Amino acid sequence: MDFKQDLYRFEKEVIVRGVEQKKVPMFSKKAAVSVKDCRLHKTPFGEDIGWLIDTDLILTIDYYGHLKKSRGFYDYYACKNLIEKQQIKLIESAVVFFASIRIEDVAAVTNEVGIVASFPFIKNEILIRRGFRKRVVV
Repeated sequence: MDFKQDLYRFEKEVIVRGVEQKKVPMFSKKAAVSVKDCRLHKTPFGEDIGWLIDTDLILTIDYYGHLKKSRGFYDYYACKNLIEKQQIKLIESAVVFFASIRIEDVAAVTNEVGIVASFPFIKNEILIRRGFRKRVVV
């Protein structure tokens, strides 16, 4: 199982689709998000999770303190900076807290059994990489 590929697929098929559809309330939250990189950006955890979501939506995913922002977020920031000619510090963005996602939310957004079944493994791997759980070797 390739973690980065599974995470990319999960983001695309569940989180981005969930924000577009707005079926599940947890995918429709908005907040002002700092344009600066978070403190976990250059850590091994930040490198594992990545820093860019491949979508034109203005979207931020909070992975236990690591804020992963979308291409649309960065494009909007660049455009707004050019137009207003002043330093922008915060952007209104859809925010998804990964820790709050439940398997029921995943099932409500996608019918793909493989994605729903892989969610607990993805969540557990993220917790291990973040340092909140230890890897159990059997």
